[in-house]
Amino acid sequence: MYFDFDDIDDVLNESDTEEGHPLIVPATRTRFYNSIHQQNFPFRAPIIDYVAKNPFSHAGHFKLIQACKFFFIKNPIILVSMIHNNMSGEKWFITVNGEHIDINDISSNVWITDEIEISSLSSTWQNEQPREAPYISSIMPKIYKSDIEQFILWHHNIFLDDLIFLASKCKLVSFSRVTVENKDGSKVALEKIIEALPKVDDFYYFAPNDADKNIFTSKTIEDITKIPQFKNLTSLVFQGLPDIFDINQFYDYIKKNKKTKIKLEFRNQISFDYQNRLQEIVDEIIEAEYHDYRIPMINFPDIDGESYKKLFELFK
Repeated sequence: MYFDFDDIDDVLNESDTEEGHPLIVPATRTRFYNSIHQQNFPFRAPIIDYVAKNPFSHAGHFKLIQACKFFFIKNPIILVSMIHNNMSGEKWFITVNGEHIDINDISSNVWITDEIEISSLSSTWQNEQPREAPYISSIMPKIYKSDIEQFILWHHNIFLDDLIFLASKCKLVSFSRVTVENKDGSKVALEKIIEALPKVDDFYYFAPNDADKNIFTSKTIEDITKIPQFKNLTSLVFQGLPDIFDINQFYDYIKKNKKTKIKLEFRNQISFDYQNRLQEIVDEIIEAEYHDYRIPMINFPDIDGESYKKLFELFK
């Protein structure tokens, strides 16, 4: 059994609406349809149907639709390199061949190949409340698959399920004042966030203003240092850290770390005793004659200026 022109006609008729095909402007739509020819595949119809509807990779799907328009008509997915929003958050855009297109102008779902960047509400984002997680969820029905390698998120909360779907193949993840939430609104601990990123190489995390013991739990340091991808990170930046972050336990990890470039920055509102402990750690690092670990960069509000310079020289 082979696909013939009647099979293609059935699909065309189903999508032949007044709005037209999602990839074809009215002026070229007729020409697109007229250029389709009968296909006699050397495989049975169910096999071809399965291949069309279950592409293994975005590269493979691209080759199929380049080779035969039937595969696009059967499964009209647009490959896009990037999704991003505008500053006000009113619109979502996709990037196709370097061109930015309002996602509402297409009816097809998209397969993202490179990057998602979701920006902050305004230039004064640090003083504003982050946008709630349903904002990102609103775009999810348009996304067929995500193969992105970079996920940059500014001041927007996100559900854990959405994070797993979007970023499972990410190598670089940057979260600035982001809270990851469960569907019931509860906060997801930092260790669970890192577990959701099995391919990550570079992780940047600027803690939200309301970071609490639900994000930095009593087991956070113990748990994250057991996660394989955490131990294999190329670079790690923690910013806006509160004093519930267990610095003693993490310092023990630092002294065993030989691979990851680590940078720690603490928020202004940390206790006097906590700052003293941070200064002790910095002094211990710079006074040591030998370091058999990768030296971190540590910054906090009242760090001694000279010790900061010395640590920075060792860190570089």
